[in-house]
Order: sequence, then structure tokens, then C-alpha cells
Amino acid sequence: MSAKELATLLNSAHNVLVFTGAGMSTGSGIPDFRGAKGLWHRIRPVYFDEFMNSHEARLRHWQYKLDGWRDFRDARPSAAHEALYELDRMGRLDGLVTQNIDGLHQLAGHPEEKVIELHGTNRKVECVACQEIFEPDPLFEQFGETGEPPLCRCGGFLKPATISFGQAMPRANSRLPSAGPVVPIWWFPWGQPLRWNQPRRCPARPKTTVPPTWSSIRDPPLMINWPIFASRMM
Repeated sequence: MSAKELATLLNSAHNVLVFTGAGMSTGSGIPDFRGAKGLWHRIRPVYFDEFMNSHEARLRHWQYKLDGWRDFRDARPSAAHEALYELDRMGRLDGLVTQNIDGLHQLAGHPEEKVIELHGTNRKVECVACQEIFEPDPLFEQFGETGEPPLCRCGGFLKPATISFGQAMPRANSRLPSAGPVVPIWWFPWGQPLRWNQPRRCPARPKTTVPPTWSSIRDPPLMINWPIFASRMM
């Protein structure tokens, strides 16, 4: 689909929902996880049950997060983020769902309430017991100095506020901005499919065109996988 065709769809759509993944942030210097040079080819992720039950696993998880923290902290929105925010500023974006944990959509200007971070965020630290939220910098500095995973004042384990393998997704992150059906118009061909329970009436495999059987649905929101288009719209 060309940028012109996308613009035509956007102009005619009453609701627009954008979905973004790792390709959105590689231009900001954030490495992907599953690509040919992705992080999961170099390290083994710590599963949530390991984090909860093993001091050694908590050490590994905090060290892995510390190793990448400066890249996340210093990253700035790319041209793709800025193009998407421009669409939002024009009033053409109803919701934004992202698998990314870098917080760059908010740094680009999107309000927190419009962004659903399916996998959490690297820009906060959360207590797994009482859910209190902390700023990450002091805690990463503390871990770098002591080598011990930090604890909450309640005694619970502190964990960067991303969703680990095996960890339940918070209910707030499982919602969609629209209660209606979603019509995907593109799927990033080399990206990873979103592994979560598809909302009802959302097709199991996204299509490039609206299925004929959906012709009776009134004003379904468009779901756009953004990165592939952003560079063409600058």
C-alpha cells in the first residue's frame, strides 16, 4: 500500500487505531529483541516465576536491565514517532497500542491516556507486591553500586515495569481504545505477530483489505501498523 492510498483511507476513516512494534524505535537506537541481531539471540530472558523465586535470577534481570538502561534513557523519538504524533495533533488518531517499552511515543507528545503499552515500560520501576511506582535512575544507580536487587519499603521485590515472559498482562494494558471491531489494513511483514488474545470480532490473521463479510459493520476503526508508512509520509 502506498502513502497516497493510506492517506485516502485515513481521510475516510471515522476511527483510527495505530499499532506499533520494534521497527518503530530502531531508528532511535533501541535494538529489537527477535531480529537477526536481537537481544534474545544473545541472552536468555529471565521468566517471571524465576524472578520471583530466585535471588540469582533477580540479579541477572537487574544486570540485563542496567546494561541497556542508558540506551533507553537517552533515546529520543525518531522521525516515525514525530510523524505519528503529527497525525494525533491533527485529531486523526483515536488510540495507539504499542509493544514497545521505551516510552518514546509519550516523549514525542502523545498523552499517557492515549497510549496502551502492552509490554509495560522501561521508564518506571514497580514493586511486584504493592505496585508502588518509582523513578528508575536512583534504583539503577543503587544496583550498580551495591550489586543487590533493590527492595520496596514494603519488603517486596522491585522490578523494571516491563512485562516478563510468564507474567500476567495488567488489565489496563489489555483494553482497546474502541469497543467496536478492528479492521487491520496492514501487518508488518517481517515483524512478530502480537501474541495475545485477539479481541472479539477482530480477525485472527490481519488482512490488507476489509473482508467482504464485514461490509455490514458500521465505521469499524482502522488498525495501522505504523513504521512501514512513516518514512513515506515525511
